[in-house]
Amino acid sequence: MDQGSIKWIAPNDAVMFDRGAIFFDAEPDMTGIPGIPGPFCVLDESVQPQNFRCATVSREELAQLRTVKDVVRLGRVVRASEGTLHLERGTVALDAACLLVDCTGDGLRHQAATPIFCGDKITLQSVVTCQQVFSAALIAHVECMDQHSEAKKNKMCTPVPHPLKLADMGTTHAITERNKARFNAEFGEWMSRSRLNFDNHKEKLRGWRPS
Repeated sequence: MDQGSIKWIAPNDAVMFDRGAIFFDAEPDMTGIPGIPGPFCVLDESVQPQNFRCATVSREELAQLRTVKDVVRLGRVVRASEGTLHLERGTVALDAACLLVDCTGDGLRHQAATPIFCGDKITLQSVVTCQQVFSAALIAHVECMDQHSEAKKNKMCTPVPHPLKLADMGTTHAITERNKARFNAEFGEWMSRSRLNFDNHKEKLRGWRPS
C-alpha cells in the first residue's frame, strides 16, 4: 500500500522499548528522548513523548512506522461525519472513498490493583512491570506454595499497575524491585533458572535504571 495515502491520527506519542538494544546489544536510539536514559526509541524525534505503555519495536518496524508522514496530532477523535473527521483540537477532511480503521482498543488498561489471591479466585495482574507472561508464571508458582497463607502470598505478589504515563515508570519499577526481592528470598533458585526472568538476560542492560 502507498504509505502516502495513509493519514495517521496520533493523539498521544509514547516511548517504546528498542528491541535491538534490549536483546541484540545494539546501541540504543537515544535521540529525541532527553532525560530518559535506556533502551528506548520514539516515533518522531521532534515530538516529546508523554506516555509509556511497554510497547516494543525493532529498528525495522520503527522504520516502517516512520514511512507514514501524514501524522495528525490534534487530539482524540470525537466523531466522524460525511467528509470530516472531528478531533479534540480541529478537523480533518475525508475523501469519499477513504477507509477509517479504528485502532483505539485498550488491550492493557491502566486500572487499580486488586488482591491477586482471594479464596478460590486468582485475579491475574502484573507483578513484574511490562512482563505479563513472567508475572503469570510467578503467580502460579506462588499459588503452589501451600506452606504460605493467602495473606503471605498477597504480600509477596503486590500488583504492578500497567503504566500509562512516563511518570508511572518510577513507581512501577519500585514495586517490581520489591516484589523481586521477595521472590529471590523465597525461591531464588527457581528465579535464577526461569527463562522468562528478564534479569537472567540483563547483562545487555547493564547500568540502565528508569529515572
